[in-house]
Amino acid sequence: AAAAPGAAGGTFHLCHPEVVTMGAVLDLMARGLRREGRALPVPRALLFGAAFLSEAVASLPGRVPDLSLDKARELAAPAWVADPAAAARALGWRARIGVAAGIPATAAWYREKGWL
Repeated sequence: AAAAPGAAGGTFHLCHPEVVTMGAVLDLMARGLRREGRALPVPRALLFGAAFLSEAVASLPGRVPDLSLDKARELAAPAWVADPAAAARALGWRARIGVAAGIPATAAWYREKGWL
């Protein structure tokens, strides 16, 4: 991107153009982990309280929190919007792996590396 003509100062979302619901993401992650997924509604106050406590506990020994306030804000957002069109125009970039294959593969890789 740094060397692409016309890319300077641009913002590029490197993502798949397919619109995916959070429920679909969770289902695909569960498939990659070979688990049965279940979405549980969590009240905002509980989500942010848990994130605050996680950050507070992690700060004592200098660890990274399991759930941060930034991640809680992401999870609480009603929707995420990302459009790869600018990356396609300016960089010629397009996702090579579809959502249905990429999300389960990513979840499996995270598990293999001990991140989940």
